[in-house]
Amino acid sequence: MPGMEEVAPKPPYPRWTGADWVELMLFHKKLPDGPRGVIRAALDDQPAPNGAAESVWYLDELCDAFYRAPLVLLDGTTVRLNVDDREWVRSVINR
Repeated sequence: MPGMEEVAPKPPYPRWTGADWVELMLFHKKLPDGPRGVIRAALDDQPAPNGAAESVWYLDELCDAFYRAPLVLLDGTTVRLNVDDREWVRSVINR
């Protein structure tokens, strides 16, 4: 039987897509307030909240666990979603 290292995809991981809505819903429900705030700021085109660097790092670690590329990227004081269609993310987050 192959080990996990032989089965798990190697980085760079694929980006999140609308087909991942169940995973994103479960992912989001388990997040603490800081990472949730970073996702919300990225959805609403708001500046990065306080502590955004730590929250983005935390999100990146979780995305790795889901074998997905980072959901949110931090560019200086701006956070942005790393997806092609932001509206499916909004629909999942607002459920």
